[in-house]
Amino acid sequence: MKTSSGRVNPVLVVGGSVIIADEISGVAQIFRDKNGPVVTQ
Repeated sequence: MKTSSGRVNPVLVVGGSVIIADEISGVAQIFRDKNGPVVTQ
């Protein structure tokens, strides 16, 4: 949830991150985990 109208920099991790678009309104830069769709223990 955003608490202000400023642009944010989300960090996307785990499998669901692969379905998020590369550009999103209100987002300055998206950071993705290099192992995004893979869960390791």
